[in-house]
This record gives sequence, structure tokens and C-alpha cells, in this order.
Amino acid sequence: MAFKLGHGLRLAIVFAAAVLGCETKPTGSPVSKAAVKPSPNSPGASIPPSKPAQSSTAQSAAPVKAAPENPGDRVSRLGGKIERENAAVTAIDFFGTDIGDDDLEVLSSFPDLQTLGLSGTKVTDAGLVHLVGLKKLHTLKLGFTNITDKGLPTLAKLSGLQSLDLLRTKVTSVGIADLQKALPRVDVSTK
Repeated sequence: MAFKLGHGLRLAIVFAAAVLGCETKPTGSPVSKAAVKPSPNSPGASIPPSKPAQSSTAQSAAPVKAAPENPGDRVSRLGGKIERENAAVTAIDFFGTDIGDDDLEVLSSFPDLQTLGLSGTKVTDAGLVHLVGLKKLHTLKLGFTNITDKGLPTLAKLSGLQSLDLLRTKVTSVGIADLQKALPRVDVSTK
């Protein structure tokens, strides 16, 4: 049983195929492409013809620069946990992550930081320079790091420091005594 399409239905199918970009081969119908023109009221009439693609040599596109990474996203990517008070970041904990000295540069983006956990990280004396601008920092955890007496003069610049964890570091009792002369209010924990 053969199904016969009327001439109007064939035109509608050919038109729809042309709008959708399909290639059609009408069978048994003398319909030419010239006969299939959309009327101004047809749905395909508002679709503009596609422009030919330009070759890559004809285009002088500037290289696309990636947007700078959001500091909060960077902290998260590095494994840090952020605590906020209202909108301000007040605490960051990197405990046990693989962050190192250069990664601490992101901390300058958090001027309201009060508590910083760096225990169990790869931070050394050289990275402590990135903490100097943190004027509100009062608690710093550096246990189980490679901090030595050489890093203590940098920590002495943290005038608001009240609590300092140096458990299992390479800091000596002489270094701690010198630090407490510079920061008499700081409570240093080594055990």
C-alpha cells in the first residue's frame, strides 16, 4: 500500500528540510528549488542566510587571556577550608595539604584573616613573608612544618599575634625566647 503525498505537503516537507539544512531528493515530483521559496510570513523567513566561514589567515584574533582566579576559589583548589563572618573571610585552614611557600601569596587577598592553619604543610621560613600584611591575624598554627629560628623574625612583625602553634617544628627554645621578647603577649605552644 503506497502513501501518496499531496503537492502542498511535499512543498512543506522540502521547505522544512531546506530550513533545517537537510539535503532532500524528491522522488517522483518535479519540484525544483526555485519553487521552494518561503513567504515573508513563514517560520523560516526570519532566519538570515549563513555567512561563509573565513579562513584562519584572514582573521587576526588576539590571544584569549584567562580571567584571573578568584582568591577564594584558589584557596579551595589548594585544599584550604574557609570560614566567613558576614562577608569577610576570618579563618583559613590548610591543615595537611601540599601547599608551599609560593602558595601563601594568595593570603594577601584576605585582610580580615584572624586565624590561619598551616600545620602539616610544606611551608618553610621563606613563605612566612606572605603573612606580614595580615594585620588582624591573632592565631597561627605552624605545627609539623619545617619552620626554624630563621623564620621567627618575620613572625615577630605580626604585632596582633596572640596564639602561635610551633609543635614539632625545628624552632629552638632560644628562638622562642627571642620571639617572646618581641611579642610578649603571644602564647607559644610547642608541646
